[in-house]
Amino acid sequence: MDRGPDLPRGDGGGLDALFANPYMSVGRAEKILKITNPTARQAVRTLLEHGLLEEITGRAWGRLYLARPILRAIEGSEGTRQVGKREKEPPSRLQKPGPDDTV
Repeated sequence: MDRGPDLPRGDGGGLDALFANPYMSVGRAEKILKITNPTARQAVRTLLEHGLLEEITGRAWGRLYLARPILRAIEGSEGTRQVGKREKEPPSRLQKPGPDDTV
């Protein structure tokens, strides 16, 4: 049976973290997975190759990646919730981190 991408092993919280916040950097991967920088870069590269992450900054340094399939799933599930008597859906709580936010 295919288990999907062969990702470096950390504490297993990497994919869970993407469901909480679908934006990822190599530094954030290091902290979440408790792995070294080279291993975090390898994990991000593997997720890029499998289409689970995409680079969204266009920069050579300080890159930020988005797990767009996960973002779509989260936003889709929010759209199906009952909102009571509100006239419109609340804004998504998932927002791209600003320059002052730690990623």
